[in-house]
Amino acid sequence: MEAPGSGQDHTTKFAADYRGQSTLGYGEWFQCTSSNQSCTRQQSCSSSELYLRPANIISAGEITRISFQIRNALVEQQAVSPSISVRTATNANYIPKTSMSSSGSLVSSSFLGLQTGDFSPLVILKKRFAFSKISQSSSRPGDLNSITVSLVPSVLLTAKNPATFISISNLMGAKSAQGKLAIQSPLKQLVDPGSNPQEAGQGYGYWNDEDKSLTLRVVDDQGIAAGQLFAFSFTIKNPWALTDQNMRCSDSASLCIGLQLKLGDYSFSDTFGVVSGVNEAMNVKVRP
Repeated sequence: MEAPGSGQDHTTKFAADYRGQSTLGYGEWFQCTSSNQSCTRQQSCSSSELYLRPANIISAGEITRISFQIRNALVEQQAVSPSISVRTATNANYIPKTSMSSSGSLVSSSFLGLQTGDFSPLVILKKRFAFSKISQSSSRPGDLNSITVSLVPSVLLTAKNPATFISISNLMGAKSAQGKLAIQSPLKQLVDPGSNPQEAGQGYGYWNDEDKSLTLRVVDDQGIAAGQLFAFSFTIKNPWALTDQNMRCSDSASLCIGLQLKLGDYSFSDTFGVVSGVNEAMNVKVRP
């Protein structure tokens, strides 16, 4: 578990609800490093800890709610089991260390039945797309074809910490000029804008005509939230096929349209599944 402040011991602000009154306070955060040493205390530790000194009497049976911010780890992990203990000036074991339970009513969030979040303590989901779909507007050879992509990430996709790139690859036979390619999306302002002032508000990806791929770079600091639908479309030209072109994903993954998410050094690769019918992207039917 990490906390803000580059993983160092520091003072942490917290919010508390005490007897129906909201208040702000400060506690001391002690970061446990990967070598199981506290950053500044140089003491052995097994987990990071937050120390609070109550300024008021908390009576037996009273509920006090406290919230504070930490920074999640970058790697996926299962739920942890936080514990709480109380010590006084005269009794170091006034309330022994006790495991805390998570709220059973706040377990996970979903989109179309797919898990996009988990509210159990410090669950870190795999960085991936919980939902992905791709389709096309035309199956006719030589037509301009609008490719529509719908994605739901399991993590925040932002321009910083780390930078985010989304790539759609293996669009077999698609044709477009090498370089920037306009996208249409309600969230187009979140990706690369054009350098021309007249293109203000437009979003662009980079089209590689050699490997038939489109790459988007997220440039917004707030980004695309975990569980948020990000849908966009772009236009390519279909090939002049001599025979019907089908995406035979069941035959080989290399025949599927690829999907890649890059977050700094981390990379997640997947493929879009088979969508039956002529709306499956890059299915091109020869004119009768």
